[in-house]
Amino acid sequence: MFIRNPVARLLLLVFLCRGPIGADPMMPTDLRPDDRVEMNGETVIIYSHKGIGQATLRPTEDWPQVLRFRFCYSDGRGFRRMEGLTVETQAIQVRGTFRDKTQMPFGFRSHDNGTVSTDGGLLEVDFQSVNGALELTLPPSFASQSEYLTVRWVDVYR
Repeated sequence: MFIRNPVARLLLLVFLCRGPIGADPMMPTDLRPDDRVEMNGETVIIYSHKGIGQATLRPTEDWPQVLRFRFCYSDGRGFRRMEGLTVETQAIQVRGTFRDKTQMPFGFRSHDNGTVSTDGGLLEVDFQSVNGALELTLPPSFASQSEYLTVRWVDVYR
């Protein structure tokens, strides 16, 4: 089939290379039944029913240059505390709490079994309350080379 119209060819090319128009920019998995994840620009908004959960995110496009996570309950109220937070890619694991405002400990993951094998020191982050919800901003290009990213959170240990 040959398409003569250059605009139609361009639209077909965009559709085939980037997926369906209006598709979600990422595919979350490993969520609890009442949890959900939305993408708004550079911000991944995590809605958690119980305040404890995890999500593995796979982008359908490139990761944003700056990646930000916003933590809310299912009803829209923002998390005010975060006693446990882990963000990991295939290569790096970052762990912290809401007390870690500007730096979080990180380590490099082993290629053999995925465990954290090397202490990496402290990673510069921005973790603060923004408009009533905790937001974590990771350094530029944090996930740029990763096929997926996993986030685990606990608002308050019970």
